[in-house]
Amino acid sequence: MNKLFKMFTRSTNRHLAVLCLGLASSTQAVAAAPFLLVVYASGGWDPSMVFDGKPDASTVDSESGQSQATGGGGITYTDHADRPAVHSFFTTYGDRSAIINGLFIGGMDRFTAQKQLFTIVPTSKVRRVDWATLYADSSGFAGDLPHVVFQAPYAPGEYLDKATHLSAATIAEYQAAVPNSLDFGSGGEDALKAMRAAAMVKIMNNVVESSLDFDKLKALATSNANEAKLTAQLKTAITSVGDQGTSDTFAYQAKLAIALFAQGASIAATVQAGATGAWATTKNHVSVQSSAYQSLFADLTAILSYAQSRGISDRLTLVVMSDGGRAPRLNADAGKGPWPYTSMLLWGAGINGGTVIGLTDGFLRGLPVDPIFGGAGKPSSILLTPANIWGALYTKAGYSTTALLGDTAPLAQVIK
Repeated sequence: MNKLFKMFTRSTNRHLAVLCLGLASSTQAVAAAPFLLVVYASGGWDPSMVFDGKPDASTVDSESGQSQATGGGGITYTDHADRPAVHSFFTTYGDRSAIINGLFIGGMDRFTAQKQLFTIVPTSKVRRVDWATLYADSSGFAGDLPHVVFQAPYAPGEYLDKATHLSAATIAEYQAAVPNSLDFGSGGEDALKAMRAAAMVKIMNNVVESSLDFDKLKALATSNANEAKLTAQLKTAITSVGDQGTSDTFAYQAKLAIALFAQGASIAATVQAGATGAWATTKNHVSVQSSAYQSLFADLTAILSYAQSRGISDRLTLVVMSDGGRAPRLNADAGKGPWPYTSMLLWGAGINGGTVIGLTDGFLRGLPVDPIFGGAGKPSSILLTPANIWGALYTKAGYSTTALLGDTAPLAQVIK
């Protein structure tokens, strides 16, 4: 199996003219490398409401009114009249989208799922490395803010100088202080000093409240030390985006990330869709999840439209994911508990669009599938995890993850 996969990878890489994520090696920069935008939905969404419909499964409590629909490129998804933004997204962007179902995220607690989704766990188990931060480091990108994180978990590990954390509070602070501080006169310098001091207080409070690990504290402190440079870049992005919403709005922050991409300040960004835990629907599951999906896909459409207006849509790879799924059956409070299987949505020029990959049974449990050719019940079938998807993106880009992931098989089907 390993020999077959290596032959397959060599063959496809020889014929790949434009690499999906633009990584040639950990030290070789690639001209015009695509941008990476990671969208995180906190709390665990219900894949059966959009990505992995089970209308005929008596073991899954599905809302009434669902139907299976076909979007651009022939992609299939679950449609509902209460979520027109889902229909609009897949009609417009389905031909460049891929859905991956049945991903195992290791457990039903959010912390375990976050580690699976966001990080590479080295074979030595010594420290975690954030996928997007590693991408920013490996691409050879020389801008000021390689990986910007907007209100989402991350673990940059030893790549501390590649990640900058921008909370909604910090952005609001910039919006208030930056217009009067960029001349760097006496008043401007004083404003910057006050802003830095306030930012450090917020950072320390966040460490206490969120129990952040030491690596994250060091990364935040590093970004704070470069406040003046970050401020100048962010001011340009804020000005170009204009009045698009409050500083904690997902679509606004994603547009700021795209503006940073367009101005050459960043190559990767992670943005959280909604409040922390917003998708954890242990009560009133259907109405809350339906509203969350409607909002998410309306914002995704606006974000991709904005990327097109800024001229970078052909260089953008989008990864949308949530830290787990929801249980198949409703509880006594009309809610659904956490579930250790989830789905992921990918969009971009290098994605094998119009495809749905991965399988689940009638209880929304992932089934082993062949990572190269698809299908279940084969000797080569494996239970998919987020590492298989990230590994595919990196392998196709020419970047080896063997040292970090061992023999984890990349999901070759997801890439053209």
